[in-house]
Amino acid sequence: MRFRFSYCLLVIFILMGCSKGPDLLPTQTASLTLEPLATVTDTQETEISDIHPGLAYYNLEFDGKKRFYMVYIPEGYSTSDTYPLVIYLHSYGWGAQRGMDYTRLDQLADTYGFMIAYPSARPNWNSGIGDNPDWGTPDNDDAGFIGAMIDEINQAYGMDERRIYATGYSNGGFMAYLLACQLGHRIAAVASVSGVLSISSLNECDPAHAMPIIQIHGTNDKFVPIDGASGWLSVEDTMNFWTIENKCTDKDLEVLDDIDPTDDSTVEIISYTNCTDNSNIIYYKVINGGHTWPGADPPGYRAGNTNLDIDASFLIWDFFKDFQLAQHN
Repeated sequence: MRFRFSYCLLVIFILMGCSKGPDLLPTQTASLTLEPLATVTDTQETEISDIHPGLAYYNLEFDGKKRFYMVYIPEGYSTSDTYPLVIYLHSYGWGAQRGMDYTRLDQLADTYGFMIAYPSARPNWNSGIGDNPDWGTPDNDDAGFIGAMIDEINQAYGMDERRIYATGYSNGGFMAYLLACQLGHRIAAVASVSGVLSISSLNECDPAHAMPIIQIHGTNDKFVPIDGASGWLSVEDTMNFWTIENKCTDKDLEVLDDIDPTDDSTVEIISYTNCTDNSNIIYYKVINGGHTWPGADPPGYRAGNTNLDIDASFLIWDFFKDFQLAQHN
């Protein structure tokens, strides 16, 4: 069987005065490092058997707009197997490549055998983050785009459609929750790092099933405060919403050892269990942590303390792997 794909060359450019931090305040957007949409450089018919491990680039026409995404295929990929898909959603002002470099999820993919999709927003996810007037977003149907991207990837590579997961950082965390609300018939579990539910997402949320959730958030996050902000729920209220949805009855607290005292932060794990269909909810509360992805500590990154006692990327995959949809809808 033959399929037609648009292969793209990702062109990365740096605006003058690029930022060294993540989701800067909207008044600072002129200094953000942005990644443009890729441009089509070649179109060819390709057999699935010609696909090789590594990174591929695609354009997708959706809703009258050109959208861009990357797909990472793990080492050892075989067309005779089906693989789980993890969708990574980047933060405000970032792009797919920068999110990949920051989280290093691709390294886990090679070890544990899953595919990763890295979609890019135009330029920021319409995730509900714009409920706060300081964080404007365009009126794009991003959930629809993600659904169309899943269809293309499945046609191209094949996947285990029961094991599609979504994770994101900051605005991408907001977007992961939006997908849990609007695309739950395709998403088996979600993880949010430094992102919460927005008011609009909450009001329109209709999960298709009890959704397993992992939340990681720093108590000293200056960009997405743990106690919430205008248009955004607090982390506690976000957790309360999902625990009620999943009908969880038990709650436990574990304080992790301070393995790396140089990171100036510690971790508490709040577990909500005995939930419908074992759809548990795990909250990693990073005491004195910043607006950061634990375990990722690139030089010059200025968004508060990055906890090094845990590795967010590993914890997320280790959580995801235990869940799948009961049946493909």
